[in-house]
Amino acid sequence: MAVTVIPSAPRWKPVDKRQVELNFSGTIVNGAFNSVVAGPIPYKFRILLAKMIFTDDANNLVEHGWYISANNSVSTTGPPSGDNVFGRENPTQLFIGDNLIRVANCNVVVDQVNMYIKLYVHNTCGATYTFNCAMIIQEL
Repeated sequence: MAVTVIPSAPRWKPVDKRQVELNFSGTIVNGAFNSVVAGPIPYKFRILLAKMIFTDDANNLVEHGWYISANNSVSTTGPPSGDNVFGRENPTQLFIGDNLIRVANCNVVVDQVNMYIKLYVHNTCGATYTFNCAMIIQEL
């Protein structure tokens, strides 16, 4: 009589991957453009989501945009250099809101090291505005 040996499943070993929430905040006067830069991020990563808090002062007149770039340069007259994270799927590429927390899920892979994440803010709400945003990334 032959004995059949059933192999056991390999033992599961979790892989520790760094997951980080990058916070972006500041104050911007009416009519101004501002970009806040995080980085450089020293590893390849996946962008999981972006969070933007729009207070009732925003009144759909404050725009937020997210960019990835190989440099940390910014502009005082418009969006910074780099690729818009949501540009492929979203024709307007910028987020607005009023009295809400907007969460934009995504699954964007950045397969280069030392890349910069930039938050772009444009304020046309008529008053100085305080912005508060975050992006969650995970190491590949």
